[in-house]
Amino acid sequence: MEDRAEPTLVVYGAGNIGRGIVSLLFLQAGYRLQFYRRNVQALLEMQTKGGYVIHSQSPARTMGMTTPVREFEVLTGERALIQALADTDLMACCIYPTAFQDAARILACAVCHRAKVGIGQPLNVLLCCNEPMGSGQLQALLQSELDRLGCPALTAQVGIVPVAVYSVGFHPETGGPYDVAVSEHGYLDGDKAAFLGEPVRIPGLHWVDGVEARLYRKLYLGNLFHTLAAVYGAEKGYQRIGQCYGDRKIRTQITAAFAESEAAVLRTWHFDEKEHRQWREMMLRKMQVPSQDEVDRVIRDLRRKLGREERLIGPILLCLQQNLPSFDLVVGAAAALSRLAQEQTDFAEAFAGNPADAVAQVCGLKKSEPTEKRLLEQIVRHMQCRLDEKNG
Repeated sequence: MEDRAEPTLVVYGAGNIGRGIVSLLFLQAGYRLQFYRRNVQALLEMQTKGGYVIHSQSPARTMGMTTPVREFEVLTGERALIQALADTDLMACCIYPTAFQDAARILACAVCHRAKVGIGQPLNVLLCCNEPMGSGQLQALLQSELDRLGCPALTAQVGIVPVAVYSVGFHPETGGPYDVAVSEHGYLDGDKAAFLGEPVRIPGLHWVDGVEARLYRKLYLGNLFHTLAAVYGAEKGYQRIGQCYGDRKIRTQITAAFAESEAAVLRTWHFDEKEHRQWREMMLRKMQVPSQDEVDRVIRDLRRKLGREERLIGPILLCLQQNLPSFDLVVGAAAALSRLAQEQTDFAEAFAGNPADAVAQVCGLKKSEPTEKRLLEQIVRHMQCRLDEKNG
């Protein structure tokens, strides 16, 4: 076993977030990086090519400072990952909820292995997926796996720490095949109450209370306007997010939707007034960045992003609960659903047969609920108007 005093971060799910802002902050703090992902061949090829470069994006220029990442270890399989988690006490889990089951299974094996070799320190998992309630989902799956392995008490040795990630993560237009673009001054908010033991001190990783509320705020405000900008931009044939934000009409549309969602968010959750004002300014400044992020990347997996608790429908339901207006949010959801109909023939055919049922199925809305039934009618009406305009 190597020296446990050497600070090491295992990055599970080494995609744009894991290899981007997460790796950048820990690398700058002197941590050694170990990468794991199911597509290990991509990581090995990246290593063979000499690593990759992290590009910082700022409002003043398209791309600013660059940070080469040359020294790292690739974990080539589950066995290597489990051993690595015996040699360190910190992992960043940068995956979507669809991969939680596999992560829970591997974590359970790692925790049992740690107990077997006599490691008493807790293992902390920084869950960097920007998924509200994601830590609870992963915790429940981990408990189930530990029950299956016959060591249920070991769940107390794992801290699942929800983390809000405030940075873009995409492949830049220029650079190597594995390069990643991040936001200049990007940072992480970690839930200090969920960390077992003394939280690690990393510049750019802020330990705060109430991360779940911050995750909803990011999803229903930050992710909302970014996705809507891409949806509206795709209609105009734009390829880069910077083009979308540079369009005055699009900025007006997404700013109006942002304001509606913000009113509902602030009525639902409490935030420090000064902190929220600074956060809001930081988020809206993103529209001043000549971002090279691809529109197609942002609207990828649009069906998932139209789910009931997701960025496009969740804020509308929050407005309905708070008896607040949501006109611009509804228009945005209709635009996204219209885009989905262009991309997926099964949804387009279902919509042609029974519009309300098709939308209800994608968005998780309930026709039996009067308010949600009216919402469905509004969305369908806006979609049909868009269709009529397109057909001339």
